[in-house]
Amino acid sequence: MEFLPVVLGVLGFAVLLSSLFLTTTVRHQTSQQKRSEAYIEVVKYLSENPTLFKRA
Repeated sequence: MEFLPVVLGVLGFAVLLSSLFLTTTVRHQTSQQKRSEAYIEVVKYLSENPTLFKRA
């Protein structure tokens, strides 16, 4: 019965680490997706307004 608290502690620590890893991974994927969507919006805007960066 002495090993039960140790096993539960290790198990809890493993769950904590895995949840932190998954949270970080999901945040990274979300930021990558938002960045891609922003690039798409910029390309759409520039294709609709091609004179934006032309010199006068």
